Amino acid sequence: MGIAERVREALNPMGMSSPTYELTEDPNGNVSGFVADSFFADLSDEEAQRKIWEQLRKELTPDEQGRVLAIFHETPVERAQRRSGDVGPGSERERFFQHTDRERARYWLFVDVTRVGDDYKAVFFLFCAKTAFIKSLSFVNSKEVIEFMELTGEDLYAELHRNAFGNGEAELKSVLMDKYTKLEDSGKVGENNPYWYVFNDFHMTPCPVDALRFDEAEVSVLEEHKKAFEAYSLWVVLDKAIALSKLQNQIRGTSM
Repeated sequence: MGIAERVREALNPMGMSSPTYELTEDPNGNVSGFVADSFFADLSDEEAQRKIWEQLRKELTPDEQGRVLAIFHETPVERAQRRSGDVGPGSERERFFQHTDRERARYWLFVDVTRVGDDYKAVFFLFCAKTAFIKSLSFVNSKEVIEFMELTGEDLYAELHRNAFGNGEAELKSVLMDKYTKLEDSGKVGENNPYWYVFNDFHMTPCPVDALRFDEAEVSVLEEHKKAFEAYSLWVVLDKAIALSKLQNQIRGTSM
């Protein structure tokens, strides 16, 4: 039995009426994801997480507990909002983000966290197929660093996710600021510069898993650079999205 199924079995007796699980196992044998139920409607985030982890500690072995990266709670309404993309930018519950600049170049940012032995790893992968821009960076947090941070469970996952997201977002803003500077040199300054928005109205848009679709050039980039993130659970999702994208691109090409 996989760790995801073990988590479902552990949480089912918690008192939820009709839970919906979205759990993903990564290649390292870790699990993360969501559990949705009206049970959480009247609980604070702290209370909900306390109940979840009390149940996990009660039902799972210490080794199994160590393989649970994060279990996010939500109500059915919150689940619907998340799956439709109606969530705040930078949320630690999201792994896929996109941004389209003023020249219609689409940038993708992927963020994830995993555990390898006693170390935790976080990664961001930022790319734009149209401009041939690619930037990827992984962060390794040793057992000693984790102990110094004094964070566990969802708080640890959220902190590592925020750091990776923040670095990826900063990289993209730097790229767009360079575009602003080049146009500024040609006389387009302030609000007359199409990239002025980067300084006061910039954001990354979370992309629901069901809406992940890539054009042929994007698929090519992802397949070429998959080693940057195939050790993370997001690859399980991306692999399926790539397959669907290939099929849609093929159908679109055939019908033209």
